[in-house]
Parts: sequence; structure tokens; C-alpha cells
Amino acid sequence: MAQRHAPALQVEVSRQPLLQGLIALLLSVATAALIAALAAHLPACWWLMLTLPIAAWFGWRSSAVTPRHLQWDGQTWRVAPLDLGEPGPAVQILAVIDLGDWLLLRCQPVDGRWWRQPTYLPLSRAALGASWGSLRATLYSARTQVLP
Repeated sequence: MAQRHAPALQVEVSRQPLLQGLIALLLSVATAALIAALAAHLPACWWLMLTLPIAAWFGWRSSAVTPRHLQWDGQTWRVAPLDLGEPGPAVQILAVIDLGDWLLLRCQPVDGRWWRQPTYLPLSRAALGASWGSLRATLYSARTQVLP
């Protein structure tokens, strides 16, 4: 019996300013709560509230999504920057968070280099439109081959 593979798929992951703004807001609120708790014990620390814009900026910068291609070629997943002309390295995909209309994928390189950092891709139905169903079907049905 012939082994069947999920059909090829390519998705563009774009910038997500709404997600970036939400993360910046959460970091600002967490920083404000920390400073308020500190100032409750040391009243002279209220001036630290002036650092809230820095926390928001840091949250915005650190949560920026680099535009990428996510590609399934029928046997392996590949992730590459959007401006790169080639498919990119092979990765193993894991759905870290699946909220139905929103996914957070972890892409771990399979080249055997354990020190390489994984890439996280936030994906949403609103951003991907018609390819959302194909992506979810491929993500959960594709049998990946682990490359040596």
C-alpha cells in the first residue's frame, strides 16, 4: 500500500501589530503592578513609574514577528525569512498553543544543533484567511520525517 502525504502548503506569516501591542500593554501593566507593590513598602520608589514607557517599548520590540514563509513540501516543514529566496532549513513543528482561531507554533531546527533557538510563529485565522483550514489540516495530519 502506498504511503500518502499531506499536500504541499505554503503560508506567509506577517507582522502582527495587534499582538505586539497586547504584549507591550501586558508588560506595562505587569511593570506597574511590580512598582506599585514595591512602592507600598518603600514610598520613595514611586518615581519608577517613569520607566513604564521603557517597559512598553521593550515589550513592543521583543514581541515583533519577523515575516516568514512556513512551507510543507509533502515530507518536511521549512521556515525561512520572507525576503530569502530559498525554502529555509527543515524544522519540526509543535503546536504550543491552539485556541481554535489562533495558534502558536514552535519550529525547532532538525539539523542536530541543540543550541539553536526555536522560532515561534503566532498565526491567526484573521491573518491567514482562506489558507487557515489547509494549514490546520496539514499541521495535524502531516507525518514528518526526521532528517539525520
